[in-house]
Amino acid sequence: MICEGLEFPFDPIERAKDIESIVMQGTKRSYYRVRFAERFDCPVTVDSVGCCLSCAFCWNSSRNTEMKPGKFYEPEEIATKAVEIATKENMWRFRVSGCETILGKASTDHFCKFMDSILAREGGKNAVFLLETNGIMLGHSKELVHKLSKYKDHLAVRVSIKGEDPQQFEKLSGAKAQNFEYQKLALDYCYELGIPSLPAIMSTFMDLAKVSNYLRIHPDDIDQEKLKFYPSTKKTLIERGCWEMRRNVKA
Repeated sequence: MICEGLEFPFDPIERAKDIESIVMQGTKRSYYRVRFAERFDCPVTVDSVGCCLSCAFCWNSSRNTEMKPGKFYEPEEIATKAVEIATKENMWRFRVSGCETILGKASTDHFCKFMDSILAREGGKNAVFLLETNGIMLGHSKELVHKLSKYKDHLAVRVSIKGEDPQQFEKLSGAKAQNFEYQKLALDYCYELGIPSLPAIMSTFMDLAKVSNYLRIHPDDIDQEKLKFYPSTKKTLIERGCWEMRRNVKA
């Protein structure tokens, strides 16, 4: 299957390199929006594009397929925009969304400098950051996790598990099944280096007990979310042959 030149299943490690070369220009990364999303625990949000997976249920799939970068910002520049919102709302809780933040060394360094810039501001000592990630590159390269460990007093890592087994992972994420283990490795590395972390699943497709058993994590420590079926999301799920994979959901 081809989607904007992408053949399924693909190598997410190679894809990460390709995507990072598009969304990064030196130390700058592309962002298309800065917003306050009050329903989230870390509501000060900077939105980017670019992911090493191509999940059938992704809410931002159109932007991540078209790969049209927004404006490029140095980490200090996008941090300034985020701090403006944090100051206005009196809420120093930050996240990057719409994309995969960790695509390789350049994007990880950019994210670290983004955190550095906010922590150095007046009021920044109380800042909290949520890293929403698919965990692929963190599991592939422990070096990247080491970079993040410097911020463990301010950072939490949320690893979105894309399947309850390698076969479902390949179907839902588009990436080759053998890359399934990287998600668990990302959590293992975070635990080893003392970075607060938790797994998350899309319970519309995945069985909580199976994921809990695989990760060896208590079910109560797994964040569950249910898919909101936007028309574009339903269309993609049908096209990718994933629509019938829903659990206990009426058509």
